[in-house]
Amino acid sequence: MFTALPVLDELIRPLPEGWVVEFFGDWDVIEVLLHRAAVASSAFGRVYVIFTQDFGGLSPYLMGRLSKVIRSDLSNVFIARAFKVEDTLALLKKAAEEGVKEVLIADPYLHLPNDPRKYWLGTAVTASIRELVRSGAEVTVFNRVSRFGRFLPEGGNYHHHSIHVLVGLSRGSVSVRADLIKHPLKPHIIKYFRFADLYRGSSASHRTLLDWVSKGGA
Repeated sequence: MFTALPVLDELIRPLPEGWVVEFFGDWDVIEVLLHRAAVASSAFGRVYVIFTQDFGGLSPYLMGRLSKVIRSDLSNVFIARAFKVEDTLALLKKAAEEGVKEVLIADPYLHLPNDPRKYWLGTAVTASIRELVRSGAEVTVFNRVSRFGRFLPEGGNYHHHSIHVLVGLSRGSVSVRADLIKHPLKPHIIKYFRFADLYRGSSASHRTLLDWVSKGGA
């Protein structure tokens, strides 16, 4: 997964095969970052986006706007919408069975019940994400803050423990704070970038995938 935003791409790397990355936090930041990651990653091959929603979804206008400033190939972006938990489970299963290699999952726990005693549905979603990773997919989750705890992503304890790299994003009046909360190879790190940078290009977006691998994402 590639965001073409150096501060974030450098923050989450290195990323060994099989690790799951998650960005969570203020949804206006997460939603734009999702668009940016889909556009930037499309330069390297097919990207499948599973978007759980009540209404709306990915904006073709925003993706087109970003494609003008970031190296990309929008013909590589495939979008599937889930309107309930069962849809999310079915799409994750289908992606695993079809051997999809790059998957961005947006808001997978949106439709969980408000009653925490019924969070077993969240466990099923997390288990499906883990199965998708075992099938060989590179998976990135774009999540919101848990309704049961300000400093945790949605999904429950099983989900939290299944994520290898966790980044919290919170927006101020101008800047966005990026907290590297979890990374097996790094300490807790805090970085900042301007919210407006999410809409801008980057010279890093023109580096090849080989550059990132050979230099460890630095």
